[in-house]
Amino acid sequence: MAQISAERSEPVAVPTANPAPLGLSAFALTTFVLSTFNSGLIKGPDMVLGLALFYGGIVQILAGRALSHHMQHLPGSCWGGRFSPA
Repeated sequence: MAQISAERSEPVAVPTANPAPLGLSAFALTTFVLSTFNSGLIKGPDMVLGLALFYGGIVQILAGRALSHHMQHLPGSCWGGRFSPA
C-alpha cells in the first residue's frame, strides 16, 4: 500500500488566472488619479498617495511576481517580479 501511495504523490498543477490585467489596471487607475490630481480636479493628495502606494505599488509587485511564476518574464520584470525572491 505504501508503494501505491508513493507512486501517486505527484504534484498537481493548479491553474490560476493571468495576473497581467491586475497589474495593468493598477497602473492605469493610479495614472488616471494622478493625472486628475495634477489637473486640479482632486484637491487632497491623501487619495493619490494611498492609491499609489498600496494599489499602484504593492499590487503591481505581486502581479509581477505572479507573472514571473507563470514564466512570463518580460511583463514580470516590468512590474518588479524579478526583484523579489521566489
